[in-house]
Amino acid sequence: MGRSDIEGALRRFDKLTLEESRMAVAQGLKATDGVGNDVRDVGDKVDAVLDGAELMPRWRKHEGRVTTSSKGRKRHSERCK
Repeated sequence: MGRSDIEGALRRFDKLTLEESRMAVAQGLKATDGVGNDVRDVGDKVDAVLDGAELMPRWRKHEGRVTTSSKGRKRHSERCK
């Protein structure tokens, strides 16, 4: 086995490891492709729950009287800017 054989084997090995790393990156991208959409969907569901909660009055005592509070909450999309 001569020097050129070893150099050829190293080039093939380098090409193989490069191809394997590209495949690993492609699998990672495939696995994480829908994560952003899922997070957005969860944020929308949280907004819907909070919006529903805002429809219910908040009771508090003020100078001996019971009143409702109408303080609003920021939507998920506004909080995450």
